[in-house]
Amino acid sequence: ARSRSGRGGRRRAVLLAAAAVVALAGVAASGVALLDDGGGDGDTALGGRTSQSADKESSRSPGAPEKAPQRPVKDSEATASPSPRLPDGYELVKDPVGFSLAVPEGFAREYKAPRVYYNSPGMEFRIGIHVQEQSPEGPLGLSRKADAKGPRDYPGYRSGQVIETEHDGRPAALWAFIWNGSADDGGSRQTYDLSWNEDGKMYDLWLSAPVGEKSLGKRHFDTAAATFSRTGAEN
Repeated sequence: ARSRSGRGGRRRAVLLAAAAVVALAGVAASGVALLDDGGGDGDTALGGRTSQSADKESSRSPGAPEKAPQRPVKDSEATASPSPRLPDGYELVKDPVGFSLAVPEGFAREYKAPRVYYNSPGMEFRIGIHVQEQSPEGPLGLSRKADAKGPRDYPGYRSGQVIETEHDGRPAALWAFIWNGSADDGGSRQTYDLSWNEDGKMYDLWLSAPVGEKSLGKRHFDTAAATFSRTGAEN
């Protein structure tokens, strides 16, 4: 009886650990699922090799790298994550700017101060992170302003949505939109963008993907958001 009890305890511990991982991923995924309902013609556009990103303009929006790095950039330090367990095909990177997150294996880091990018080899998928000073408008106010200016800033801007949500228990804003993409993009782009305030800074995490591959892009975005944490800048 004692042996069976020990096995039962271990089984319960495994189940509880698995439930914790699912709950962590759900923090980022819950709001994005709502955004997908308004995707409009998102499944009809073509994807292609990209050279510019569909990111916010102004102080929140980064300009994207003009081209992919010639070889993978290994400025960030890959680290092992005992908990939560990363999905297959992802690795946890500790970025010198002062944060860590999980990105797909093979993504290359590019730094254009003050923004950091992790890009797929062909630039089809682009993850961006911007650590900046807080604004009195807050993440929600800034996202709503960016959404209102979307038609002016992005050709073919459509399906723009801003949702008030939270990240790791903190108030956050989740913005999603589709636009026509640049001349080098080969088709429309889907962008997911999450911003929140933490310890005196505002963090802006986004992903841009071909609309035809927005489901995979959403998975990359959810994983990055669920695993994002501050680490402190390196000297």
